[in-house]
Amino acid sequence: MKKKKYALRRFFAFLLSAALTLSVPVLPAYAGAAVSYLDPMGVEQACPAFTSVSSGMNVTWSDGWYAVTTSAAIGSRVEITGDVHLILCDGCELGVPKGIHLTGNGNSLTIYGQTGNSGSLLINGVDDKNAGIGGNSDSN
Repeated sequence: MKKKKYALRRFFAFLLSAALTLSVPVLPAYAGAAVSYLDPMGVEQACPAFTSVSSGMNVTWSDGWYAVTTSAAIGSRVEITGDVHLILCDGCELGVPKGIHLTGNGNSLTIYGQTGNSGSLLINGVDDKNAGIGGNSDSN
């Protein structure tokens, strides 16, 4: 009787373990890890805290670091407020067909690459005489 009881417990433990393993989401390679980038002097640095850029995300980016860790497309014009840093990870593409608007004075966008220089930013089809990166049609 004891052997059957332990065998049954081991069987249910195996089922629970398998169910938990299969239910864990697969995260991108960058999830929870620092992302490297090249600073203006070409020295590799690490950014431990950032917001991952993804399709359909909020289009207002405020002070902080953002990283394109998987290819993404954002259909609206991105609004930049504050000091924003964008890392284009190798092999990843960010499409922003409506462009990037730096709202008002004192706001900035700094774009960084990685050692492979293969990340890309695509801005095309900007309308209403807006700048691809910069002001709207009625602003500097």
